[in-house]
Amino acid sequence: MRQLSHHRAQHGIIMIEVLVALIVLALGILGLAGLQVYSLKNSQSAYARSIASDLANDLAERVRANRTPELAGNPQIKVASEASMAQAALPPDYPAFNCGDNASGVLSCTAPSDGHPGNTLASKELASWMRLVRASLPVGDEGGGLICRDDDITNGVDVPDAADHGGPIYDSSDSEYEAKTGCLAPTNAKYAQAPLVIKIWWQDLDQSGKRVAGAPLQLFSTPLGDNLAALVVPTAAPASGGAP
Repeated sequence: MRQLSHHRAQHGIIMIEVLVALIVLALGILGLAGLQVYSLKNSQSAYARSIASDLANDLAERVRANRTPELAGNPQIKVASEASMAQAALPPDYPAFNCGDNASGVLSCTAPSDGHPGNTLASKELASWMRLVRASLPVGDEGGGLICRDDDITNGVDVPDAADHGGPIYDSSDSEYEAKTGCLAPTNAKYAQAPLVIKIWWQDLDQSGKRVAGAPLQLFSTPLGDNLAALVVPTAAPASGGAP
């Protein structure tokens, strides 16, 4: 009898060990599944960020190409005087462009009335780029891209939280322009000296590729490199013979 009881006790212990092993295995499988979902989400986020980087580079090249219209080989643009040549050496004041959807729902941009010879081309290219951002990324109702002036791209507005997603406001005269975008309005005293910055907002997708309602916007923000970062809006043309 004692030997039989001993064998039954051994069988009971073996069953407990098997159950424990199954529980550990199940937890491991669940952990691997969660890791796979997390990896997929990060992969999608990295892919969206790489697209945003390509889009920012695209606009930066357009800005550089529009810096000197005559040197860019556009025979339709003629510089009438030394003063206008000095202004043409600067890119158009892109942040001052007024962009938005027209009555037909097509995004378009209107150039400021500062007489820059590159304004016509810039307004078309900027609107085309903004439409490209909408087509290339899951921007939702609040996302999009813009170019503005910003002297501090590390401020808190540029990392929006769930309560205030931030996002693009294309009208720089809007009362929430600076608060939402982190950009400087043209009326700001720091505006003329601040570098040009390209910002793009979008929403990450879930593991099934669907947009998550109410999810905070992701942001890609980068200043234009090389000497464009130091360019300022000219307040007056230089005197004849002076440095442009």
